[in-house]
Amino acid sequence: MATIGHMMSEITKSKVKTTDPVRLVTYKQFCQVSLDTSLGHISKLLDMDHFVLVVHNQRMGKYLNTRNSGAQIQVAFVMRAPSHR
Repeated sequence: MATIGHMMSEITKSKVKTTDPVRLVTYKQFCQVSLDTSLGHISKLLDMDHFVLVVHNQRMGKYLNTRNSGAQIQVAFVMRAPSHR
């Protein structure tokens, strides 16, 4: 996960250059939760981390009940802690 604010902060502090790869300014720590996770739990997670990644599993394949079908995790949305924290 990368944000324009964090990227600009790192550039301003000369920790990275505009020619560096985006992986140098990504957040490495954030939680991954399902769509069924309670808002109260997400609120607690956002007290500790900058982001919570809300995901769901999507089955892939012609026959959804067979062993040949796979599952792919897709990002539903990202919840971000307020910037004043």
